[in-house]
Amino acid sequence: MRYWGLEAAGETDTGKVREKNEDRFIIRSGASNDGEFCLMAIADGMGGMDDGDKASQTAVDYLSAWWNDHIPDFFTEGGICITDVAASLKAAFRGINRGIFNLGAQNNKHMGTTLTVAFMFAGRYLIMHAGDSRAYFLKRGLRPNPILLTEDQIWANEMVKRGRLTIAEASVHPDRGKLTNCLGLWEGNDDKTLEYHGELKNGDCILLCTDGFYAYAPERRWRALLNRRRGLQKIADSLIGLTMESEANDNITVALTRAVIRKGGRNP
Repeated sequence: MRYWGLEAAGETDTGKVREKNEDRFIIRSGASNDGEFCLMAIADGMGGMDDGDKASQTAVDYLSAWWNDHIPDFFTEGGICITDVAASLKAAFRGINRGIFNLGAQNNKHMGTTLTVAFMFAGRYLIMHAGDSRAYFLKRGLRPNPILLTEDQIWANEMVKRGRLTIAEASVHPDRGKLTNCLGLWEGNDDKTLEYHGELKNGDCILLCTDGFYAYAPERRWRALLNRRRGLQKIADSLIGLTMESEANDNITVALTRAVIRKGGRNP
């Protein structure tokens, strides 16, 4: 008998320059007779706005409550209904956006956070995404180049898509990194949440990271770290350590999960 297992780990660090960490991450996991399931999310509070740490904390607190309240609703006779999970997470993004916006309005502040969420179950993954944090997919063995699953929702990419700037022009524009989507800054931006689906096989990995990681850690080196046969928490710690060898002038957060086929059924 084959049983779908999932390993997961994450780590975060303030970095070398920032006074406080405005990144947050959350990992929740459970198990059923059909396999293990996992929710993983990272949120990067906007440092240029007020209370970025409170915005990102609001996001992960909401997801923690969502997990406790809704996971039992997704089980059917055939296992977890991924379509129901996707619809519920999209509603959760709306709730998080509304909650952060209202919190800012009550305190006369502008607050916002990115949010990238991954849900994995029975050889499938679902990604929900707002902002410029990232989700990568790495095939079994982790040796091929990682595949970027998400789109950075930033001004430069928007201008290129509209044909107003070339890639070269956008890459040097002073506004290139401004977010075109986040949660909390605008009262209504429901249609901008991006959704991705895919399959996981034994040994495949999903990596979530904030821009404080991917902007400073050389991809060649972090890909090599992921290729080592280590536990995921040691890999997560090593990814943070690698980033700290650079300028590391932003908060750094990574979270990763790996699919594992467990023969003989569920672990005790």
